[in-house]
Amino acid sequence: MDEKDWKILKILNEERSLTKASRRLHISQPGLTYRINQIEEQFDIKLFSRGKHSLIFTSAGEKLIDYAYKMISAQLRIKDDLSGLHNKVSGELRIGAATNFAHYLLPKLMKEFLSLYPHIKIKIHSGWNMHIIDRLHNQEDHVCITRGDYEWPEKKIYLDEDPLCLVSKHELQVCDLPRLNMIDISLAPETKKAERVWWKSHFNEPPQIGMVVDKVETSKAMILQDLGYSIMPKFIITEDDFRAGIIIKPLYFSDGRPFTRKTCLLFHENTPHQPVKAFTDFICHKFCNMYPKPLPLTPL
Repeated sequence: MDEKDWKILKILNEERSLTKASRRLHISQPGLTYRINQIEEQFDIKLFSRGKHSLIFTSAGEKLIDYAYKMISAQLRIKDDLSGLHNKVSGELRIGAATNFAHYLLPKLMKEFLSLYPHIKIKIHSGWNMHIIDRLHNQEDHVCITRGDYEWPEKKIYLDEDPLCLVSKHELQVCDLPRLNMIDISLAPETKKAERVWWKSHFNEPPQIGMVVDKVETSKAMILQDLGYSIMPKFIITEDDFRAGIIIKPLYFSDGRPFTRKTCLLFHENTPHQPVKAFTDFICHKFCNMYPKPLPLTPL
């Protein structure tokens, strides 16, 4: 078995579907099935059976998958250790980032970071918070940037506390929201939970959802057509959005506390990998200078 086989087992474990796994691996399903058969023949085992809705791994399959994760982690550590032999800061830096942070804030940060450290090679994985934290825990990534305050046993740095805002085409009052159409965005479960807590602090009735969309940009386009309002983080509203006519209003709980979400940087302590220290120092310095002032404690 080689590195590609360990990756196949890892993705099969994550997806529990041959169709989804072949799509992520960018190979045909017959090609994937052929390689799985070769692995089974090599070890004289059955990896899995086909359940009604997903693959069900055998005990031997589960043991081989555990070994695959260990092999992937060991290979990554070897790459990191060898890259540290250079005098200049170089090597691979693997970053996990919450989806919207990766889309709206990370590109500009990476441009400046790479201008300072041009010999570092970057790999970025974006997704929901729990997914990127799992990757960090398995040492598939060196650092991750989450939206929300999550438990992490090692190093955690608070970078920012961003307000969640009422986003609309016209000036709205919070008290009017229950009778207006909400454009609901399929955000991370933790964000939606925080949104529900905020809503219940003001209203007894649920929001009137007129539309559900899966992307923030789709929601903005619908708002500009005056089809409803949304609740979303302030940092994803751009200058172009303001010029197009988007209006935002920071939200507060009924007791006057601002409705915010923390941005956190998580990583393993005492890592000898040079790019990790370079990146964590850079990102902390940038956020200290970009967001020095907290929100007021009561609505303006």
